[in-house]
Amino acid sequence: MIQLSDEQLNNLGKEALVVIVSSLQDQLPALRSQLDHANAQLSLFDSFNEVEYLKQNSLK
Repeated sequence: MIQLSDEQLNNLGKEALVVIVSSLQDQLPALRSQLDHANAQLSLFDSFNEVEYLKQNSLK
């Protein structure tokens, strides 16, 4: 992936900027889906760890 400097971005024309912003907007739903999936996995992991902690500490 190419990363442009601030100077290069400042020198781009309107058409190029529209293409860049449009492609970024198209990626937002996929990114949201990935974040939701990751958050669900973290929530399950946290719940599992909490159950394990309670099991271990209730036996003492």
